[in-house]
Amino acid sequence: MAIHREFQRVLIEYPDRLTRFGYRYLARHLNSHGVTIESTQGSEPKTSLEELADDLLTIITVFSARLYGKRPQEFRQKAQNIMAEMTEREPHEPGHEDD
Repeated sequence: MAIHREFQRVLIEYPDRLTRFGYRYLARHLNSHGVTIESTQGSEPKTSLEELADDLLTIITVFSARLYGKRPQEFRQKAQNIMAEMTEREPHEPGHEDD
């Protein structure tokens, strides 16, 4: 849409809400097509090192969330398998604890 000049301004609350990382690249691209980005909550420009550190922390956060999200999913699958095995058994099968 920016390439076709369908808008001239993007209004955002915080710069990091527009994109997780690479904000400067996106801002430069939009600016090259006559689009300005305005933030309602201004912030001091970050150095390249600060921006890199923020990007790395964001990447770690995203992958951590995926990793920790998989654990409950795997647990639920194991629990469902155990429940299915338990319901398939007959109540007094040889070697059952109740015998």
